[in-house]
Amino acid sequence: MKYGYIQYGNMSKELYKLSPEQRNKKMEEYKATAEKEGWKMLMWGHPFGVSEDIVVVYETPKPLGAMFEDRLPSIMTAGRTHIVAIPEKKEGVAAQP
Repeated sequence: MKYGYIQYGNMSKELYKLSPEQRNKKMEEYKATAEKEGWKMLMWGHPFGVSEDIVVVYETPKPLGAMFEDRLPSIMTAGRTHIVAIPEKKEGVAAQP
């Protein structure tokens, strides 16, 4: 089983003060660091309709709660996290809800 983590937060002061080009470069560096720790960053961006100004989506085979145990570099403050289970696909069998 894999897990998806959707994390909303406010950009760290370091990230916020960067230009869009510099921020993209910093997020690529962060993505590489996260992947070394077993976190595949699927996407990141700026959400609409919420008070937070950054969202990052990860996928990992690590167990539930691992995000709170692993110490990835801080790119946001006041984060909220949604966790979803991603069932393994079996040949010829549709994923069950």
